[in-house]
Amino acid sequence: MKNKLIYILLLVTFSVGCEKTWDDHYGYEDDPRIAAASLTAWEALNIMSGYNDDKYSKFITLLERVGYDKVLNSNRMLTVWAPLDEYIPDEVMQYADSTSDSILIQRFVKNHLNSLPLFKTKIIVRDQINTLAGKSLKIDRQYPNGQLKVYIDNNYISIFDIACTNGVIHQINGVLPPLQNVGEYLDEAGKEYKIFRDSMNGRVEKVFSPELSFPIGVNDFGQTIYDSSFIYKNSLLHGLQLHDEEDIRTLCLPSDIVIKSALEEIKQYMSDINRPFTAVDTATCLQWIMEASILYGKVDDYSHSASYYSAYGAEIRPAMQLVKSDYQECSNGNVYIYENLYIPRSIFMYNAEVSPVNFLEIAKNEVEIEKGVMAPIWQYTENATFKLFDGNQGRVKFLEVGGKVGDHLEFRPVRLNKYSEPEAIKLMPGKYAVYGQFFGWGSSASTKLKINGKAQKWYKDGGEVFPTNNHSFEYTTYPVLVDTLWIKPQEGYSTPTIRFEATSAAPIRIQRMKFQAVGKDNY
Repeated sequence: MKNKLIYILLLVTFSVGCEKTWDDHYGYEDDPRIAAASLTAWEALNIMSGYNDDKYSKFITLLERVGYDKVLNSNRMLTVWAPLDEYIPDEVMQYADSTSDSILIQRFVKNHLNSLPLFKTKIIVRDQINTLAGKSLKIDRQYPNGQLKVYIDNNYISIFDIACTNGVIHQINGVLPPLQNVGEYLDEAGKEYKIFRDSMNGRVEKVFSPELSFPIGVNDFGQTIYDSSFIYKNSLLHGLQLHDEEDIRTLCLPSDIVIKSALEEIKQYMSDINRPFTAVDTATCLQWIMEASILYGKVDDYSHSASYYSAYGAEIRPAMQLVKSDYQECSNGNVYIYENLYIPRSIFMYNAEVSPVNFLEIAKNEVEIEKGVMAPIWQYTENATFKLFDGNQGRVKFLEVGGKVGDHLEFRPVRLNKYSEPEAIKLMPGKYAVYGQFFGWGSSASTKLKINGKAQKWYKDGGEVFPTNNHSFEYTTYPVLVDTLWIKPQEGYSTPTIRFEATSAAPIRIQRMKFQAVGKDNY
């Protein structure tokens, strides 16, 4: 023991007094100081601690608590950042006495270790280094009175380069508590976040990463025991990983209460507009909540912007999705806690394709239509007929209405459901643009368009007459008819009534229409 004490004293003195000569020439594993050393990092820590008032005793206790005494006593090359006892908080030592906090202690210990021996010459030329905990530590250089002082995460490195057979020890006046990354924060959040965490983690696969792990021993069967590191793959995140220290994200986290409140609010809205709310709708809401929860980059002032778009294109409006003002800083981003979560109505809006030809396809033949099979859904004058047009664009099917002023077609759009049965197309309240495709007849073909009994205005001139002649509408285009159509909440979730009225003697050839939800007002 006496010889080892003398060796430590000489080594520390030598590392302080002669480091410039040595450090100008040597670096990693081939550094001759490692070859000349006779103690492992674990042995050196214990001897130095016992020689000098147990100054590393707390750190040694933590190492033993998580089995890293064996790592520091192995041939695994490491850098050890040894904190003095006076800088280790009491709450950290309380974790050491708990059987439920081993993960926190292990993360704390691993944040004081690097996977390669880094001597001073290699440290002072870096801006950051990565620890076994996967965190990045900032290296800062200061020159008070012209003397170099080096800090790691704002902690002064008071002794450099205590060489060992398996690496090097540096003494720091402070500790390196690891910040949780966003994924760890979610994993360790309280049970009040169970719905979101379970929904998110249901898409996660935890995969062992051999390249990030290293052996720490052998069990009784001769099998290698690893200090196992894992990576997390999430099918929802499509390459974004909340546990990845290099992937900077902001998480907006809703509690179970907030999620349930948001679901009740959207259910009530659906009830008010007479729209059923199904299990599929609940899944749609949960999908939106997950996709809207992750923002690009590190957001330090959530209220600064009127809206954000998540990593998946979901719009978040701080005035409607309220968060607590304080946030948790993480090693790879920030976490905000939702106080209120508004689910946009727009996620239930879709673009509805409307075509009178659908009636022919649903009824299978014109005879059924002529016999009034579809009478509850549509009405038309006696000279409304289906025709085929053979032109440069191939055979096209359309409905021809008119021949004299006042001829009309009035209908409610339908489609075939998954059971191949006709059902009415219904629209959510909101703002729409209306598109239409016509085959004009002559130079004067024109029509009026009424939706739910109200005459619509052509977006180009604001008039109530829509030209449908060849000069205004090309056969292959799908132009805008009406740029703003409001379906009001009091109209509910309903099927629009569409009416075309001929304003000229030329027939109107109607092929199809489309209602497209537009604008931010639909949020």
